[in-house]
Amino acid sequence: MIVLKAPPTWFLILDDDPTGTQGIAGVPVVIQPSAIAFRWAAEQGGCVYALTNTRAMAPALARDTVTAFVEAAKGIASEFGRDLVIVNRSDSTLRGHFPLEIERLQTMTNPLDHYRGCLLVPAFPEAGRVTIEGVHFVRKKGQMVPVAETEFATDATFGFTKSRLTDWARSRVPGAWRVVHLASGTIDRGEDAVVEFLDSQVRFTVVCPSVRDDTDLAVLAAAQRQIQRAGVHYLVQAGPAYPRHLAGVTATGTVVLRVASPGVIVVGSHTELTTSQLAHAQARFDLSTIEINVALLLSESATEEIDRCVEQARTALQHRSVILVTTRLRQTGSSEALSLQIANQVALAVAEITRQIAFVRPGFIISKGGITSRDVAAVSLGWDAAMVEGPLVDQTLPVWSTAGAEDGAGPQRLVIFPGNVGEEDLLSRALEHLSVDGITS
Repeated sequence: MIVLKAPPTWFLILDDDPTGTQGIAGVPVVIQPSAIAFRWAAEQGGCVYALTNTRAMAPALARDTVTAFVEAAKGIASEFGRDLVIVNRSDSTLRGHFPLEIERLQTMTNPLDHYRGCLLVPAFPEAGRVTIEGVHFVRKKGQMVPVAETEFATDATFGFTKSRLTDWARSRVPGAWRVVHLASGTIDRGEDAVVEFLDSQVRFTVVCPSVRDDTDLAVLAAAQRQIQRAGVHYLVQAGPAYPRHLAGVTATGTVVLRVASPGVIVVGSHTELTTSQLAHAQARFDLSTIEINVALLLSESATEEIDRCVEQARTALQHRSVILVTTRLRQTGSSEALSLQIANQVALAVAEITRQIAFVRPGFIISKGGITSRDVAAVSLGWDAAMVEGPLVDQTLPVWSTAGAEDGAGPQRLVIFPGNVGEEDLLSRALEHLSVDGITS
C-alpha cells in the first residue's frame, strides 16, 4: 500500500449531544458554528468537538446544522492548511439521525466518491455497550441485554427493533448501500488484516465491526489511520469511545474539582437509570429536590412555574445543594415530530430556570442528560465554546470549562452527566468527589 504525503490532520468530531466528550482531555468543543470559535479551537491542537446537538432536532434542521458546522470548520481547516477528517459521533444505544447525517457529509465532499464507506462503531466498552458477533449489547444491572430489548429501543423519536448491527443498519440505509460485518476474528489478526478488509470494500459500504473492548477499538483506529494515509477514506458514525481512539485524545486521569458552596444538579433525562441514580443520591445526601411540573410548562402557566422553581432553588442554595428535576412522567406527542417539539419546549424552559439560578453563582452545575447539557451550556451559561478538561470520577463524566477568562456570568465549570450511563451510585460518587459544603451526609 502506497502512503501519500498529506497536510497535518485536524479531526472534526460532530457531536449530536454533549455526552460525546466522555473520556477525553485537553480538547476544545465548539458550541456555535462560528469562524471565531473554530479558529480558537484550531489554535488548541489537532482535534475539535463540535456540538451540533442534532439528536434534539427534526431531520431537516439536523441536516442544515451539520452543514453549517462543517462549512465553518472547512474554512478554518483551509486557513490553517490542515486535512479535515470528519467523525459523526452519535449514541451508543443507536439513537440519532442515521444515515441522514452521513449522507449529508458524503454529498459535501469533493470529489463525491471521496469516501469508500462508513464505519458504524457504536461500542462504548466502559459503559457496557459492546458488539459481540455482530449483536449490540447494553449492560443493565450486571446483565448484557440485546439493545433492542432495552428502553432505548422504545425511544419516541428514534425507536428500533433490531439488535444485530447489520440488520439495524440495513433497515435504515439506501438500498444501493452495502452493509457488511467486520468479525472479531479479523480484528484479532491485527491492524494489517483490518486494513486489507477495509481496502477490499466497494463504494458505498457500511462496515459494522464487532467490538468487545478498547483493544479492538485501538486496532480499528490504527487501521483506519493507516488506510487513510494511503488515500482510502471512511466516514465514521460512532459512540463516544471510538473518536477519541482515532484522534488520540483519550484522558489518562481525572479532574480534581473541589468547590466550597452548594450547587445544582439539573436533570432532564427520563431514563430508568437516571431515576435510580437520583434516588440513590437523595438517600445518601441532604439535597433539596425541586420538581418542575412539565404539564405546567406546556400550559399558559409556564411563566409562573418557572418563577416558582427559580425562587425555591435560590432559597435552598443558601443551605444545601439542589436537584432540579422534571416530573418523571414523560410527555409525548402523537408523532415523532411532535414528541421532539415537546421535548425541546421543556428543555428550553429548564434552561431558562437554570439561567436565572446561575445568577446567584452556585458552586457547581451538573447537567444530567444530553439535550439538557447542551441547553445549559449554550442557553443558561451563554457559552460559544469550551475546553474539555477531562473526566470527573471516571471516563463517563466530562468536565467543561469556559474557553476564555472569568466573565462573572456563571460558574466556570460544567459537569456533563449522560442520562444513560453508569451504575446507580454514579451521581453519589460524583457528589462525593466534589466535596461540597452543604451536601455532606
